[in-house]
Amino acid sequence: MDLIRGSLKNPVARFMMAFGIILLGAIAFSNLAIDLFPEISYPIIAVTTEYPGASPEDIETSITRLIEKGVSRIQNVRHVSSRSREGISTVNVEFYWGTNLDLASVDIQQSLSQIKDQFPDEAKEPVILKFDPSSISVMILSLQGPMEEYRLRELAEDFIAPRIESLKGVASANVFGGQVREIQVDLERAKLQRVHLTPDQVASAVRAAAMDRPGGSLKTERSEFAVRTLGRSGEVRDLEEVVVSKRNGVPIRLRDLGEVKDGFEDSETEVYVNGVRGIVIGVQKQIGGNTVSVVDNVLKALPQIQRELPKGVRIQVVNDQSTFIRRAIRNLQHEAVMGALLAVAVILIFLGNVPSTLIIAHSIPISIISTFVLLHFGKFTLNIMTLGGLALGVGRLVDDAIVVLENIHRHLERGETPEEASYRGASEVSKPVIAATITSIIVFLPLAFVSGIAAVLFVQMAYTVAFSLLASLFDSLTLVPVLTAKFLKPRKESLRPSWSQRLLEKTEPALLWIDGLYVRLLRIALTHRKHVVVGVILLCLMTLPLGWILGTEFFPASDEGQLRLSVRLPVGSSLEETKKVVAKVEETVFEEVPEMKSLWARAGSGKGRSVIFSGRFAGPHMGMASIMLVDQGERDRSSEKIAQVLRPKFQTIPGAIVGVNPGGIVSRILTFGAEEPIDVEILGYDIATGTRLAKEVEGILKGVRGVTDVQIGREEGYPEYQVRVKPDRAAALGLTTSKVAEAVRGAIEGTEAALYIDPKTGREHTVRVRLTPRDRSRPEDLLELPVSVSSGKVVPLENVAEVVRVNAPVQLERKYQQRIVHVTGNTSGRDLGSIAEEIEEKISKLKIPTGFSVELKGARLEQQDAFRTLLFSLGLAVLLIYMVLASQFSSLLHPFLIMFSVPLGFIGVLWALFLTGNTINVVSFIGMIMMVGIVVSNAIILIDCINRFRREDGMPLSEAVVEAGRVRLRPILMTSLTTVFGLIPMALGIGEGAEANAPLAIAVIGGLSTSMVLTLVFIPVLYFIVEGWRLRRREASGQSFLKEGT
Repeated sequence: MDLIRGSLKNPVARFMMAFGIILLGAIAFSNLAIDLFPEISYPIIAVTTEYPGASPEDIETSITRLIEKGVSRIQNVRHVSSRSREGISTVNVEFYWGTNLDLASVDIQQSLSQIKDQFPDEAKEPVILKFDPSSISVMILSLQGPMEEYRLRELAEDFIAPRIESLKGVASANVFGGQVREIQVDLERAKLQRVHLTPDQVASAVRAAAMDRPGGSLKTERSEFAVRTLGRSGEVRDLEEVVVSKRNGVPIRLRDLGEVKDGFEDSETEVYVNGVRGIVIGVQKQIGGNTVSVVDNVLKALPQIQRELPKGVRIQVVNDQSTFIRRAIRNLQHEAVMGALLAVAVILIFLGNVPSTLIIAHSIPISIISTFVLLHFGKFTLNIMTLGGLALGVGRLVDDAIVVLENIHRHLERGETPEEASYRGASEVSKPVIAATITSIIVFLPLAFVSGIAAVLFVQMAYTVAFSLLASLFDSLTLVPVLTAKFLKPRKESLRPSWSQRLLEKTEPALLWIDGLYVRLLRIALTHRKHVVVGVILLCLMTLPLGWILGTEFFPASDEGQLRLSVRLPVGSSLEETKKVVAKVEETVFEEVPEMKSLWARAGSGKGRSVIFSGRFAGPHMGMASIMLVDQGERDRSSEKIAQVLRPKFQTIPGAIVGVNPGGIVSRILTFGAEEPIDVEILGYDIATGTRLAKEVEGILKGVRGVTDVQIGREEGYPEYQVRVKPDRAAALGLTTSKVAEAVRGAIEGTEAALYIDPKTGREHTVRVRLTPRDRSRPEDLLELPVSVSSGKVVPLENVAEVVRVNAPVQLERKYQQRIVHVTGNTSGRDLGSIAEEIEEKISKLKIPTGFSVELKGARLEQQDAFRTLLFSLGLAVLLIYMVLASQFSSLLHPFLIMFSVPLGFIGVLWALFLTGNTINVVSFIGMIMMVGIVVSNAIILIDCINRFRREDGMPLSEAVVEAGRVRLRPILMTSLTTVFGLIPMALGIGEGAEANAPLAIAVIGGLSTSMVLTLVFIPVLYFIVEGWRLRRREASGQSFLKEGT
């Protein structure tokens, strides 16, 4: 039994099925998590290795290059890049999309195990990290109060962070700012020299004395006792009594050589919240965790944490990424509802009948609720892609029901019973309706062959749209006939017409006028076929230049209500100087940005592993700030306009380069965490040549309109004192370069000799041994550093080495196992595509030395790759649609005619993007692909109707074309206009996150609107020309259309 007849025979089963779907959908919806994007697993793994005190060149030679060679041999590696900074190496391994990163991590671990023996002894164990958006803090908390800074930090580390980390979905809570307590042993050089000791020897003595060791167990006949040897003390001053050595039988204690004091680690960074010094806590979610639920869990826990804090200490939310997500999701829900209401309004205007409108409109909630079931079992989230898919398809969801109901209504008007009219009307259009739905869905199939960020983001949207359309198709062929058989009656004259009938009386004359106008226009077009064809060709030719006029970019810019500032001073600037500049930046923000909600800033980037995510630059000369803005509805300026105001203000700060990037978590995720879309890569070994080329490229970028915040990635001029050992003298005194290096490091940076455990808090604090600040603050102090020789005496460093001041790079970057210099910049007021073309043209004129290459990469490369794969998807989608239509019509010719609606749609896409000031980007490209599947629906319905009139009713060609156009005009107008009006709220792009999907909606609206108008005229004319030619050939051969068929 066919589906339609079965539904009409057993309507109760169909109603129960609908209620079951509603019930399951409601349960599924209540369990769906909310997030910004689908879960994204970036194919990037970072290997970080710390080598404290080593210069960038030492790091590059002894660690980075070894790791690069090892990991480059792993399968599916796309490329390897690295950064060698003072004390740390970071090697980024980028794999091809789809690579299993768990297996890749194992391969990297095995590769590292083979080369670790070649690392310096002082190097620490390499750490493997997967790049993930969860590395971006989803929430920033501030802690301020009337306590000493180190106590405030300890409170954050010992109490607040563990409480937050225990919450569901939280991966870590990292504390920044404040002071870190440290027990300092400051040695006086003169006292050390008198007793022939060095800081290293003192540190060894402290290490040997200040430790606890287990001694085993003492067992008696009745008891067992643990034995421990105790060296640690709960009092800091007890360290002064540690015996370091003996001279002439007299013990030399630590207090005889210097001072033991309770102090703080050297400050590497300072944090400010709304201009006040404080502590911040960055909350990161677990990989695959849900941003909104993580933030909700933290917000629920904060009141209880606040109650347990000391009096006067306040914890506040400074930055909340879920705010933008919630608003974006709420905005999409609003767009979907408004789109649905507009679509229903269009149906009501055309039908003028409330029951008919309700029968059609019910397809929207049924289809959407059915889709929630898919989202639940597919482990999808409610994000801007899945909700965007629903909002995008809300107008299209009623198209099948419109065509079915309109045809059923036509049979009712012929006098058929409601049940028979429902069956025959639905059966007649079932095949074209199925074909139209399949063509709308099949365009997404090529996305399965697309890789990269575009595929990851839009696959869930494709699933959502496809499943909702299938649900709509099923509903239109099952529940719609049941409802029409029960509730739809032929129109009757009434003495007291209802309000819907009165509405129809007002709209029907206008619709009849449109019918008549269209019939007259179609007859004229059939008479002047050549003019129509030539006109369409000219319109296409006039539209072609828009393809070059329209700008291109990777993803459309989005106003996330955030700005990120980067502050960069000359290399070698102290933390104090950076703090002064950061204060000026804060002052400027307070004056120029009344829309500011909160501001937190940091002077200095820290050290060690904390600089991994600090960006391209790191050191005490770097700073940053993050500005949160109030809601879009509460401000008149966008984040981009605010950035344009701030840039010239920051240029007046002497000696500082301040970059302004209007973006937040969205831009960070879409650009793999990169800050700047413009990135020129200069590959080559020689540092001087690379620097010269970088300065030339910097000049080029500054001369390109629309490029801002230009910076060279390699910082030169870092002041460095190099200790160069004199081999002959060192050998004569029994010294090696390694021993001299250890002596220098022990005196300047110091040695972490032991741990002090606070008896009150149980916290561990480092005991650092080194020279007192007054003996290590001047360049000449280096020459006097004490070095122990083989005879047991101590000689000054100048006896075995010379100290030379040089300028060295702060960091060395590599890619493809070559040194690289990045020249980066932001864009403002101009599309990325035209900027990139101008840059590439100017770079091509550079005189590039042998062994060097200069290429524009960054977002431009990702854009080109995405466009290339999407263009392939578009071509494949067109081919698949043709194959489906050929199967449906059992013809190769008629599907070919239908496909002419596709180029007609592209005319509208380009004009719509041009008139709305949009660009061709990944989002609008997806809109073009979707448009291809939608626009052929009108031509399918039209040509199927013409064929049926000719085949079943025996109408002549001209009469069949005109009559089919008249009959199918309203369904085509209704389906097209419901889709268009359903997309208007999304196309307007009003509200947070709306910019992300607006180009997609605009592309579909433009393509469908133009295709609708031209299809109603051009496709019939084209059909008439081709079929007329075929008829003439058949008449010449004595065949008839009825015998031959189509």
